[in-house]
Amino acid sequence: MNIDRILSSLDKVKPKGRDSWVACCPAHNDKSPSLSIKELPDGKVILNCFGGCTAEEVVNSIGLTMSDLFSEPLEKQDKFYTKRQLEELDLQAWFLAICATHLHRREHVASDDMQKAAKCYKSLKSEINGLKELGYNKLARRIKASTTMMDAWRMIRI
Repeated sequence: MNIDRILSSLDKVKPKGRDSWVACCPAHNDKSPSLSIKELPDGKVILNCFGGCTAEEVVNSIGLTMSDLFSEPLEKQDKFYTKRQLEELDLQAWFLAICATHLHRREHVASDDMQKAAKCYKSLKSEINGLKELGYNKLARRIKASTTMMDAWRMIRI
């Protein structure tokens, strides 16, 4: 999507730095600019209405769709993680590390926590390469350390 097409659909557009603008939000009765627009280096466009409108409401109000905010069709893009997904993976890694530490110390871990740890382990193992490919190296290392701790405990127990 060409950023000019988005900007031309908005009122009171003002530049706010490199590849950034503010404008009146078309999704609500906006008198002064409350919509922030940012074009990323890869061509994706980020919209943030400080009045509380969602990006989907904004694009729908100017006759566009969410896929118009991306430089290529969504189905062709690489996998991505939302902030919430990254936080959840981080929490799972910490949980797994705590369980592995308790097991290493031969401390009791409740059976429901062991079941959760097994699910976390499987989920985390499947995400490591994807995280590395997208540059989330610190999180990938934390996950690798947690799963390795659990692997070591499993070897000790056998």
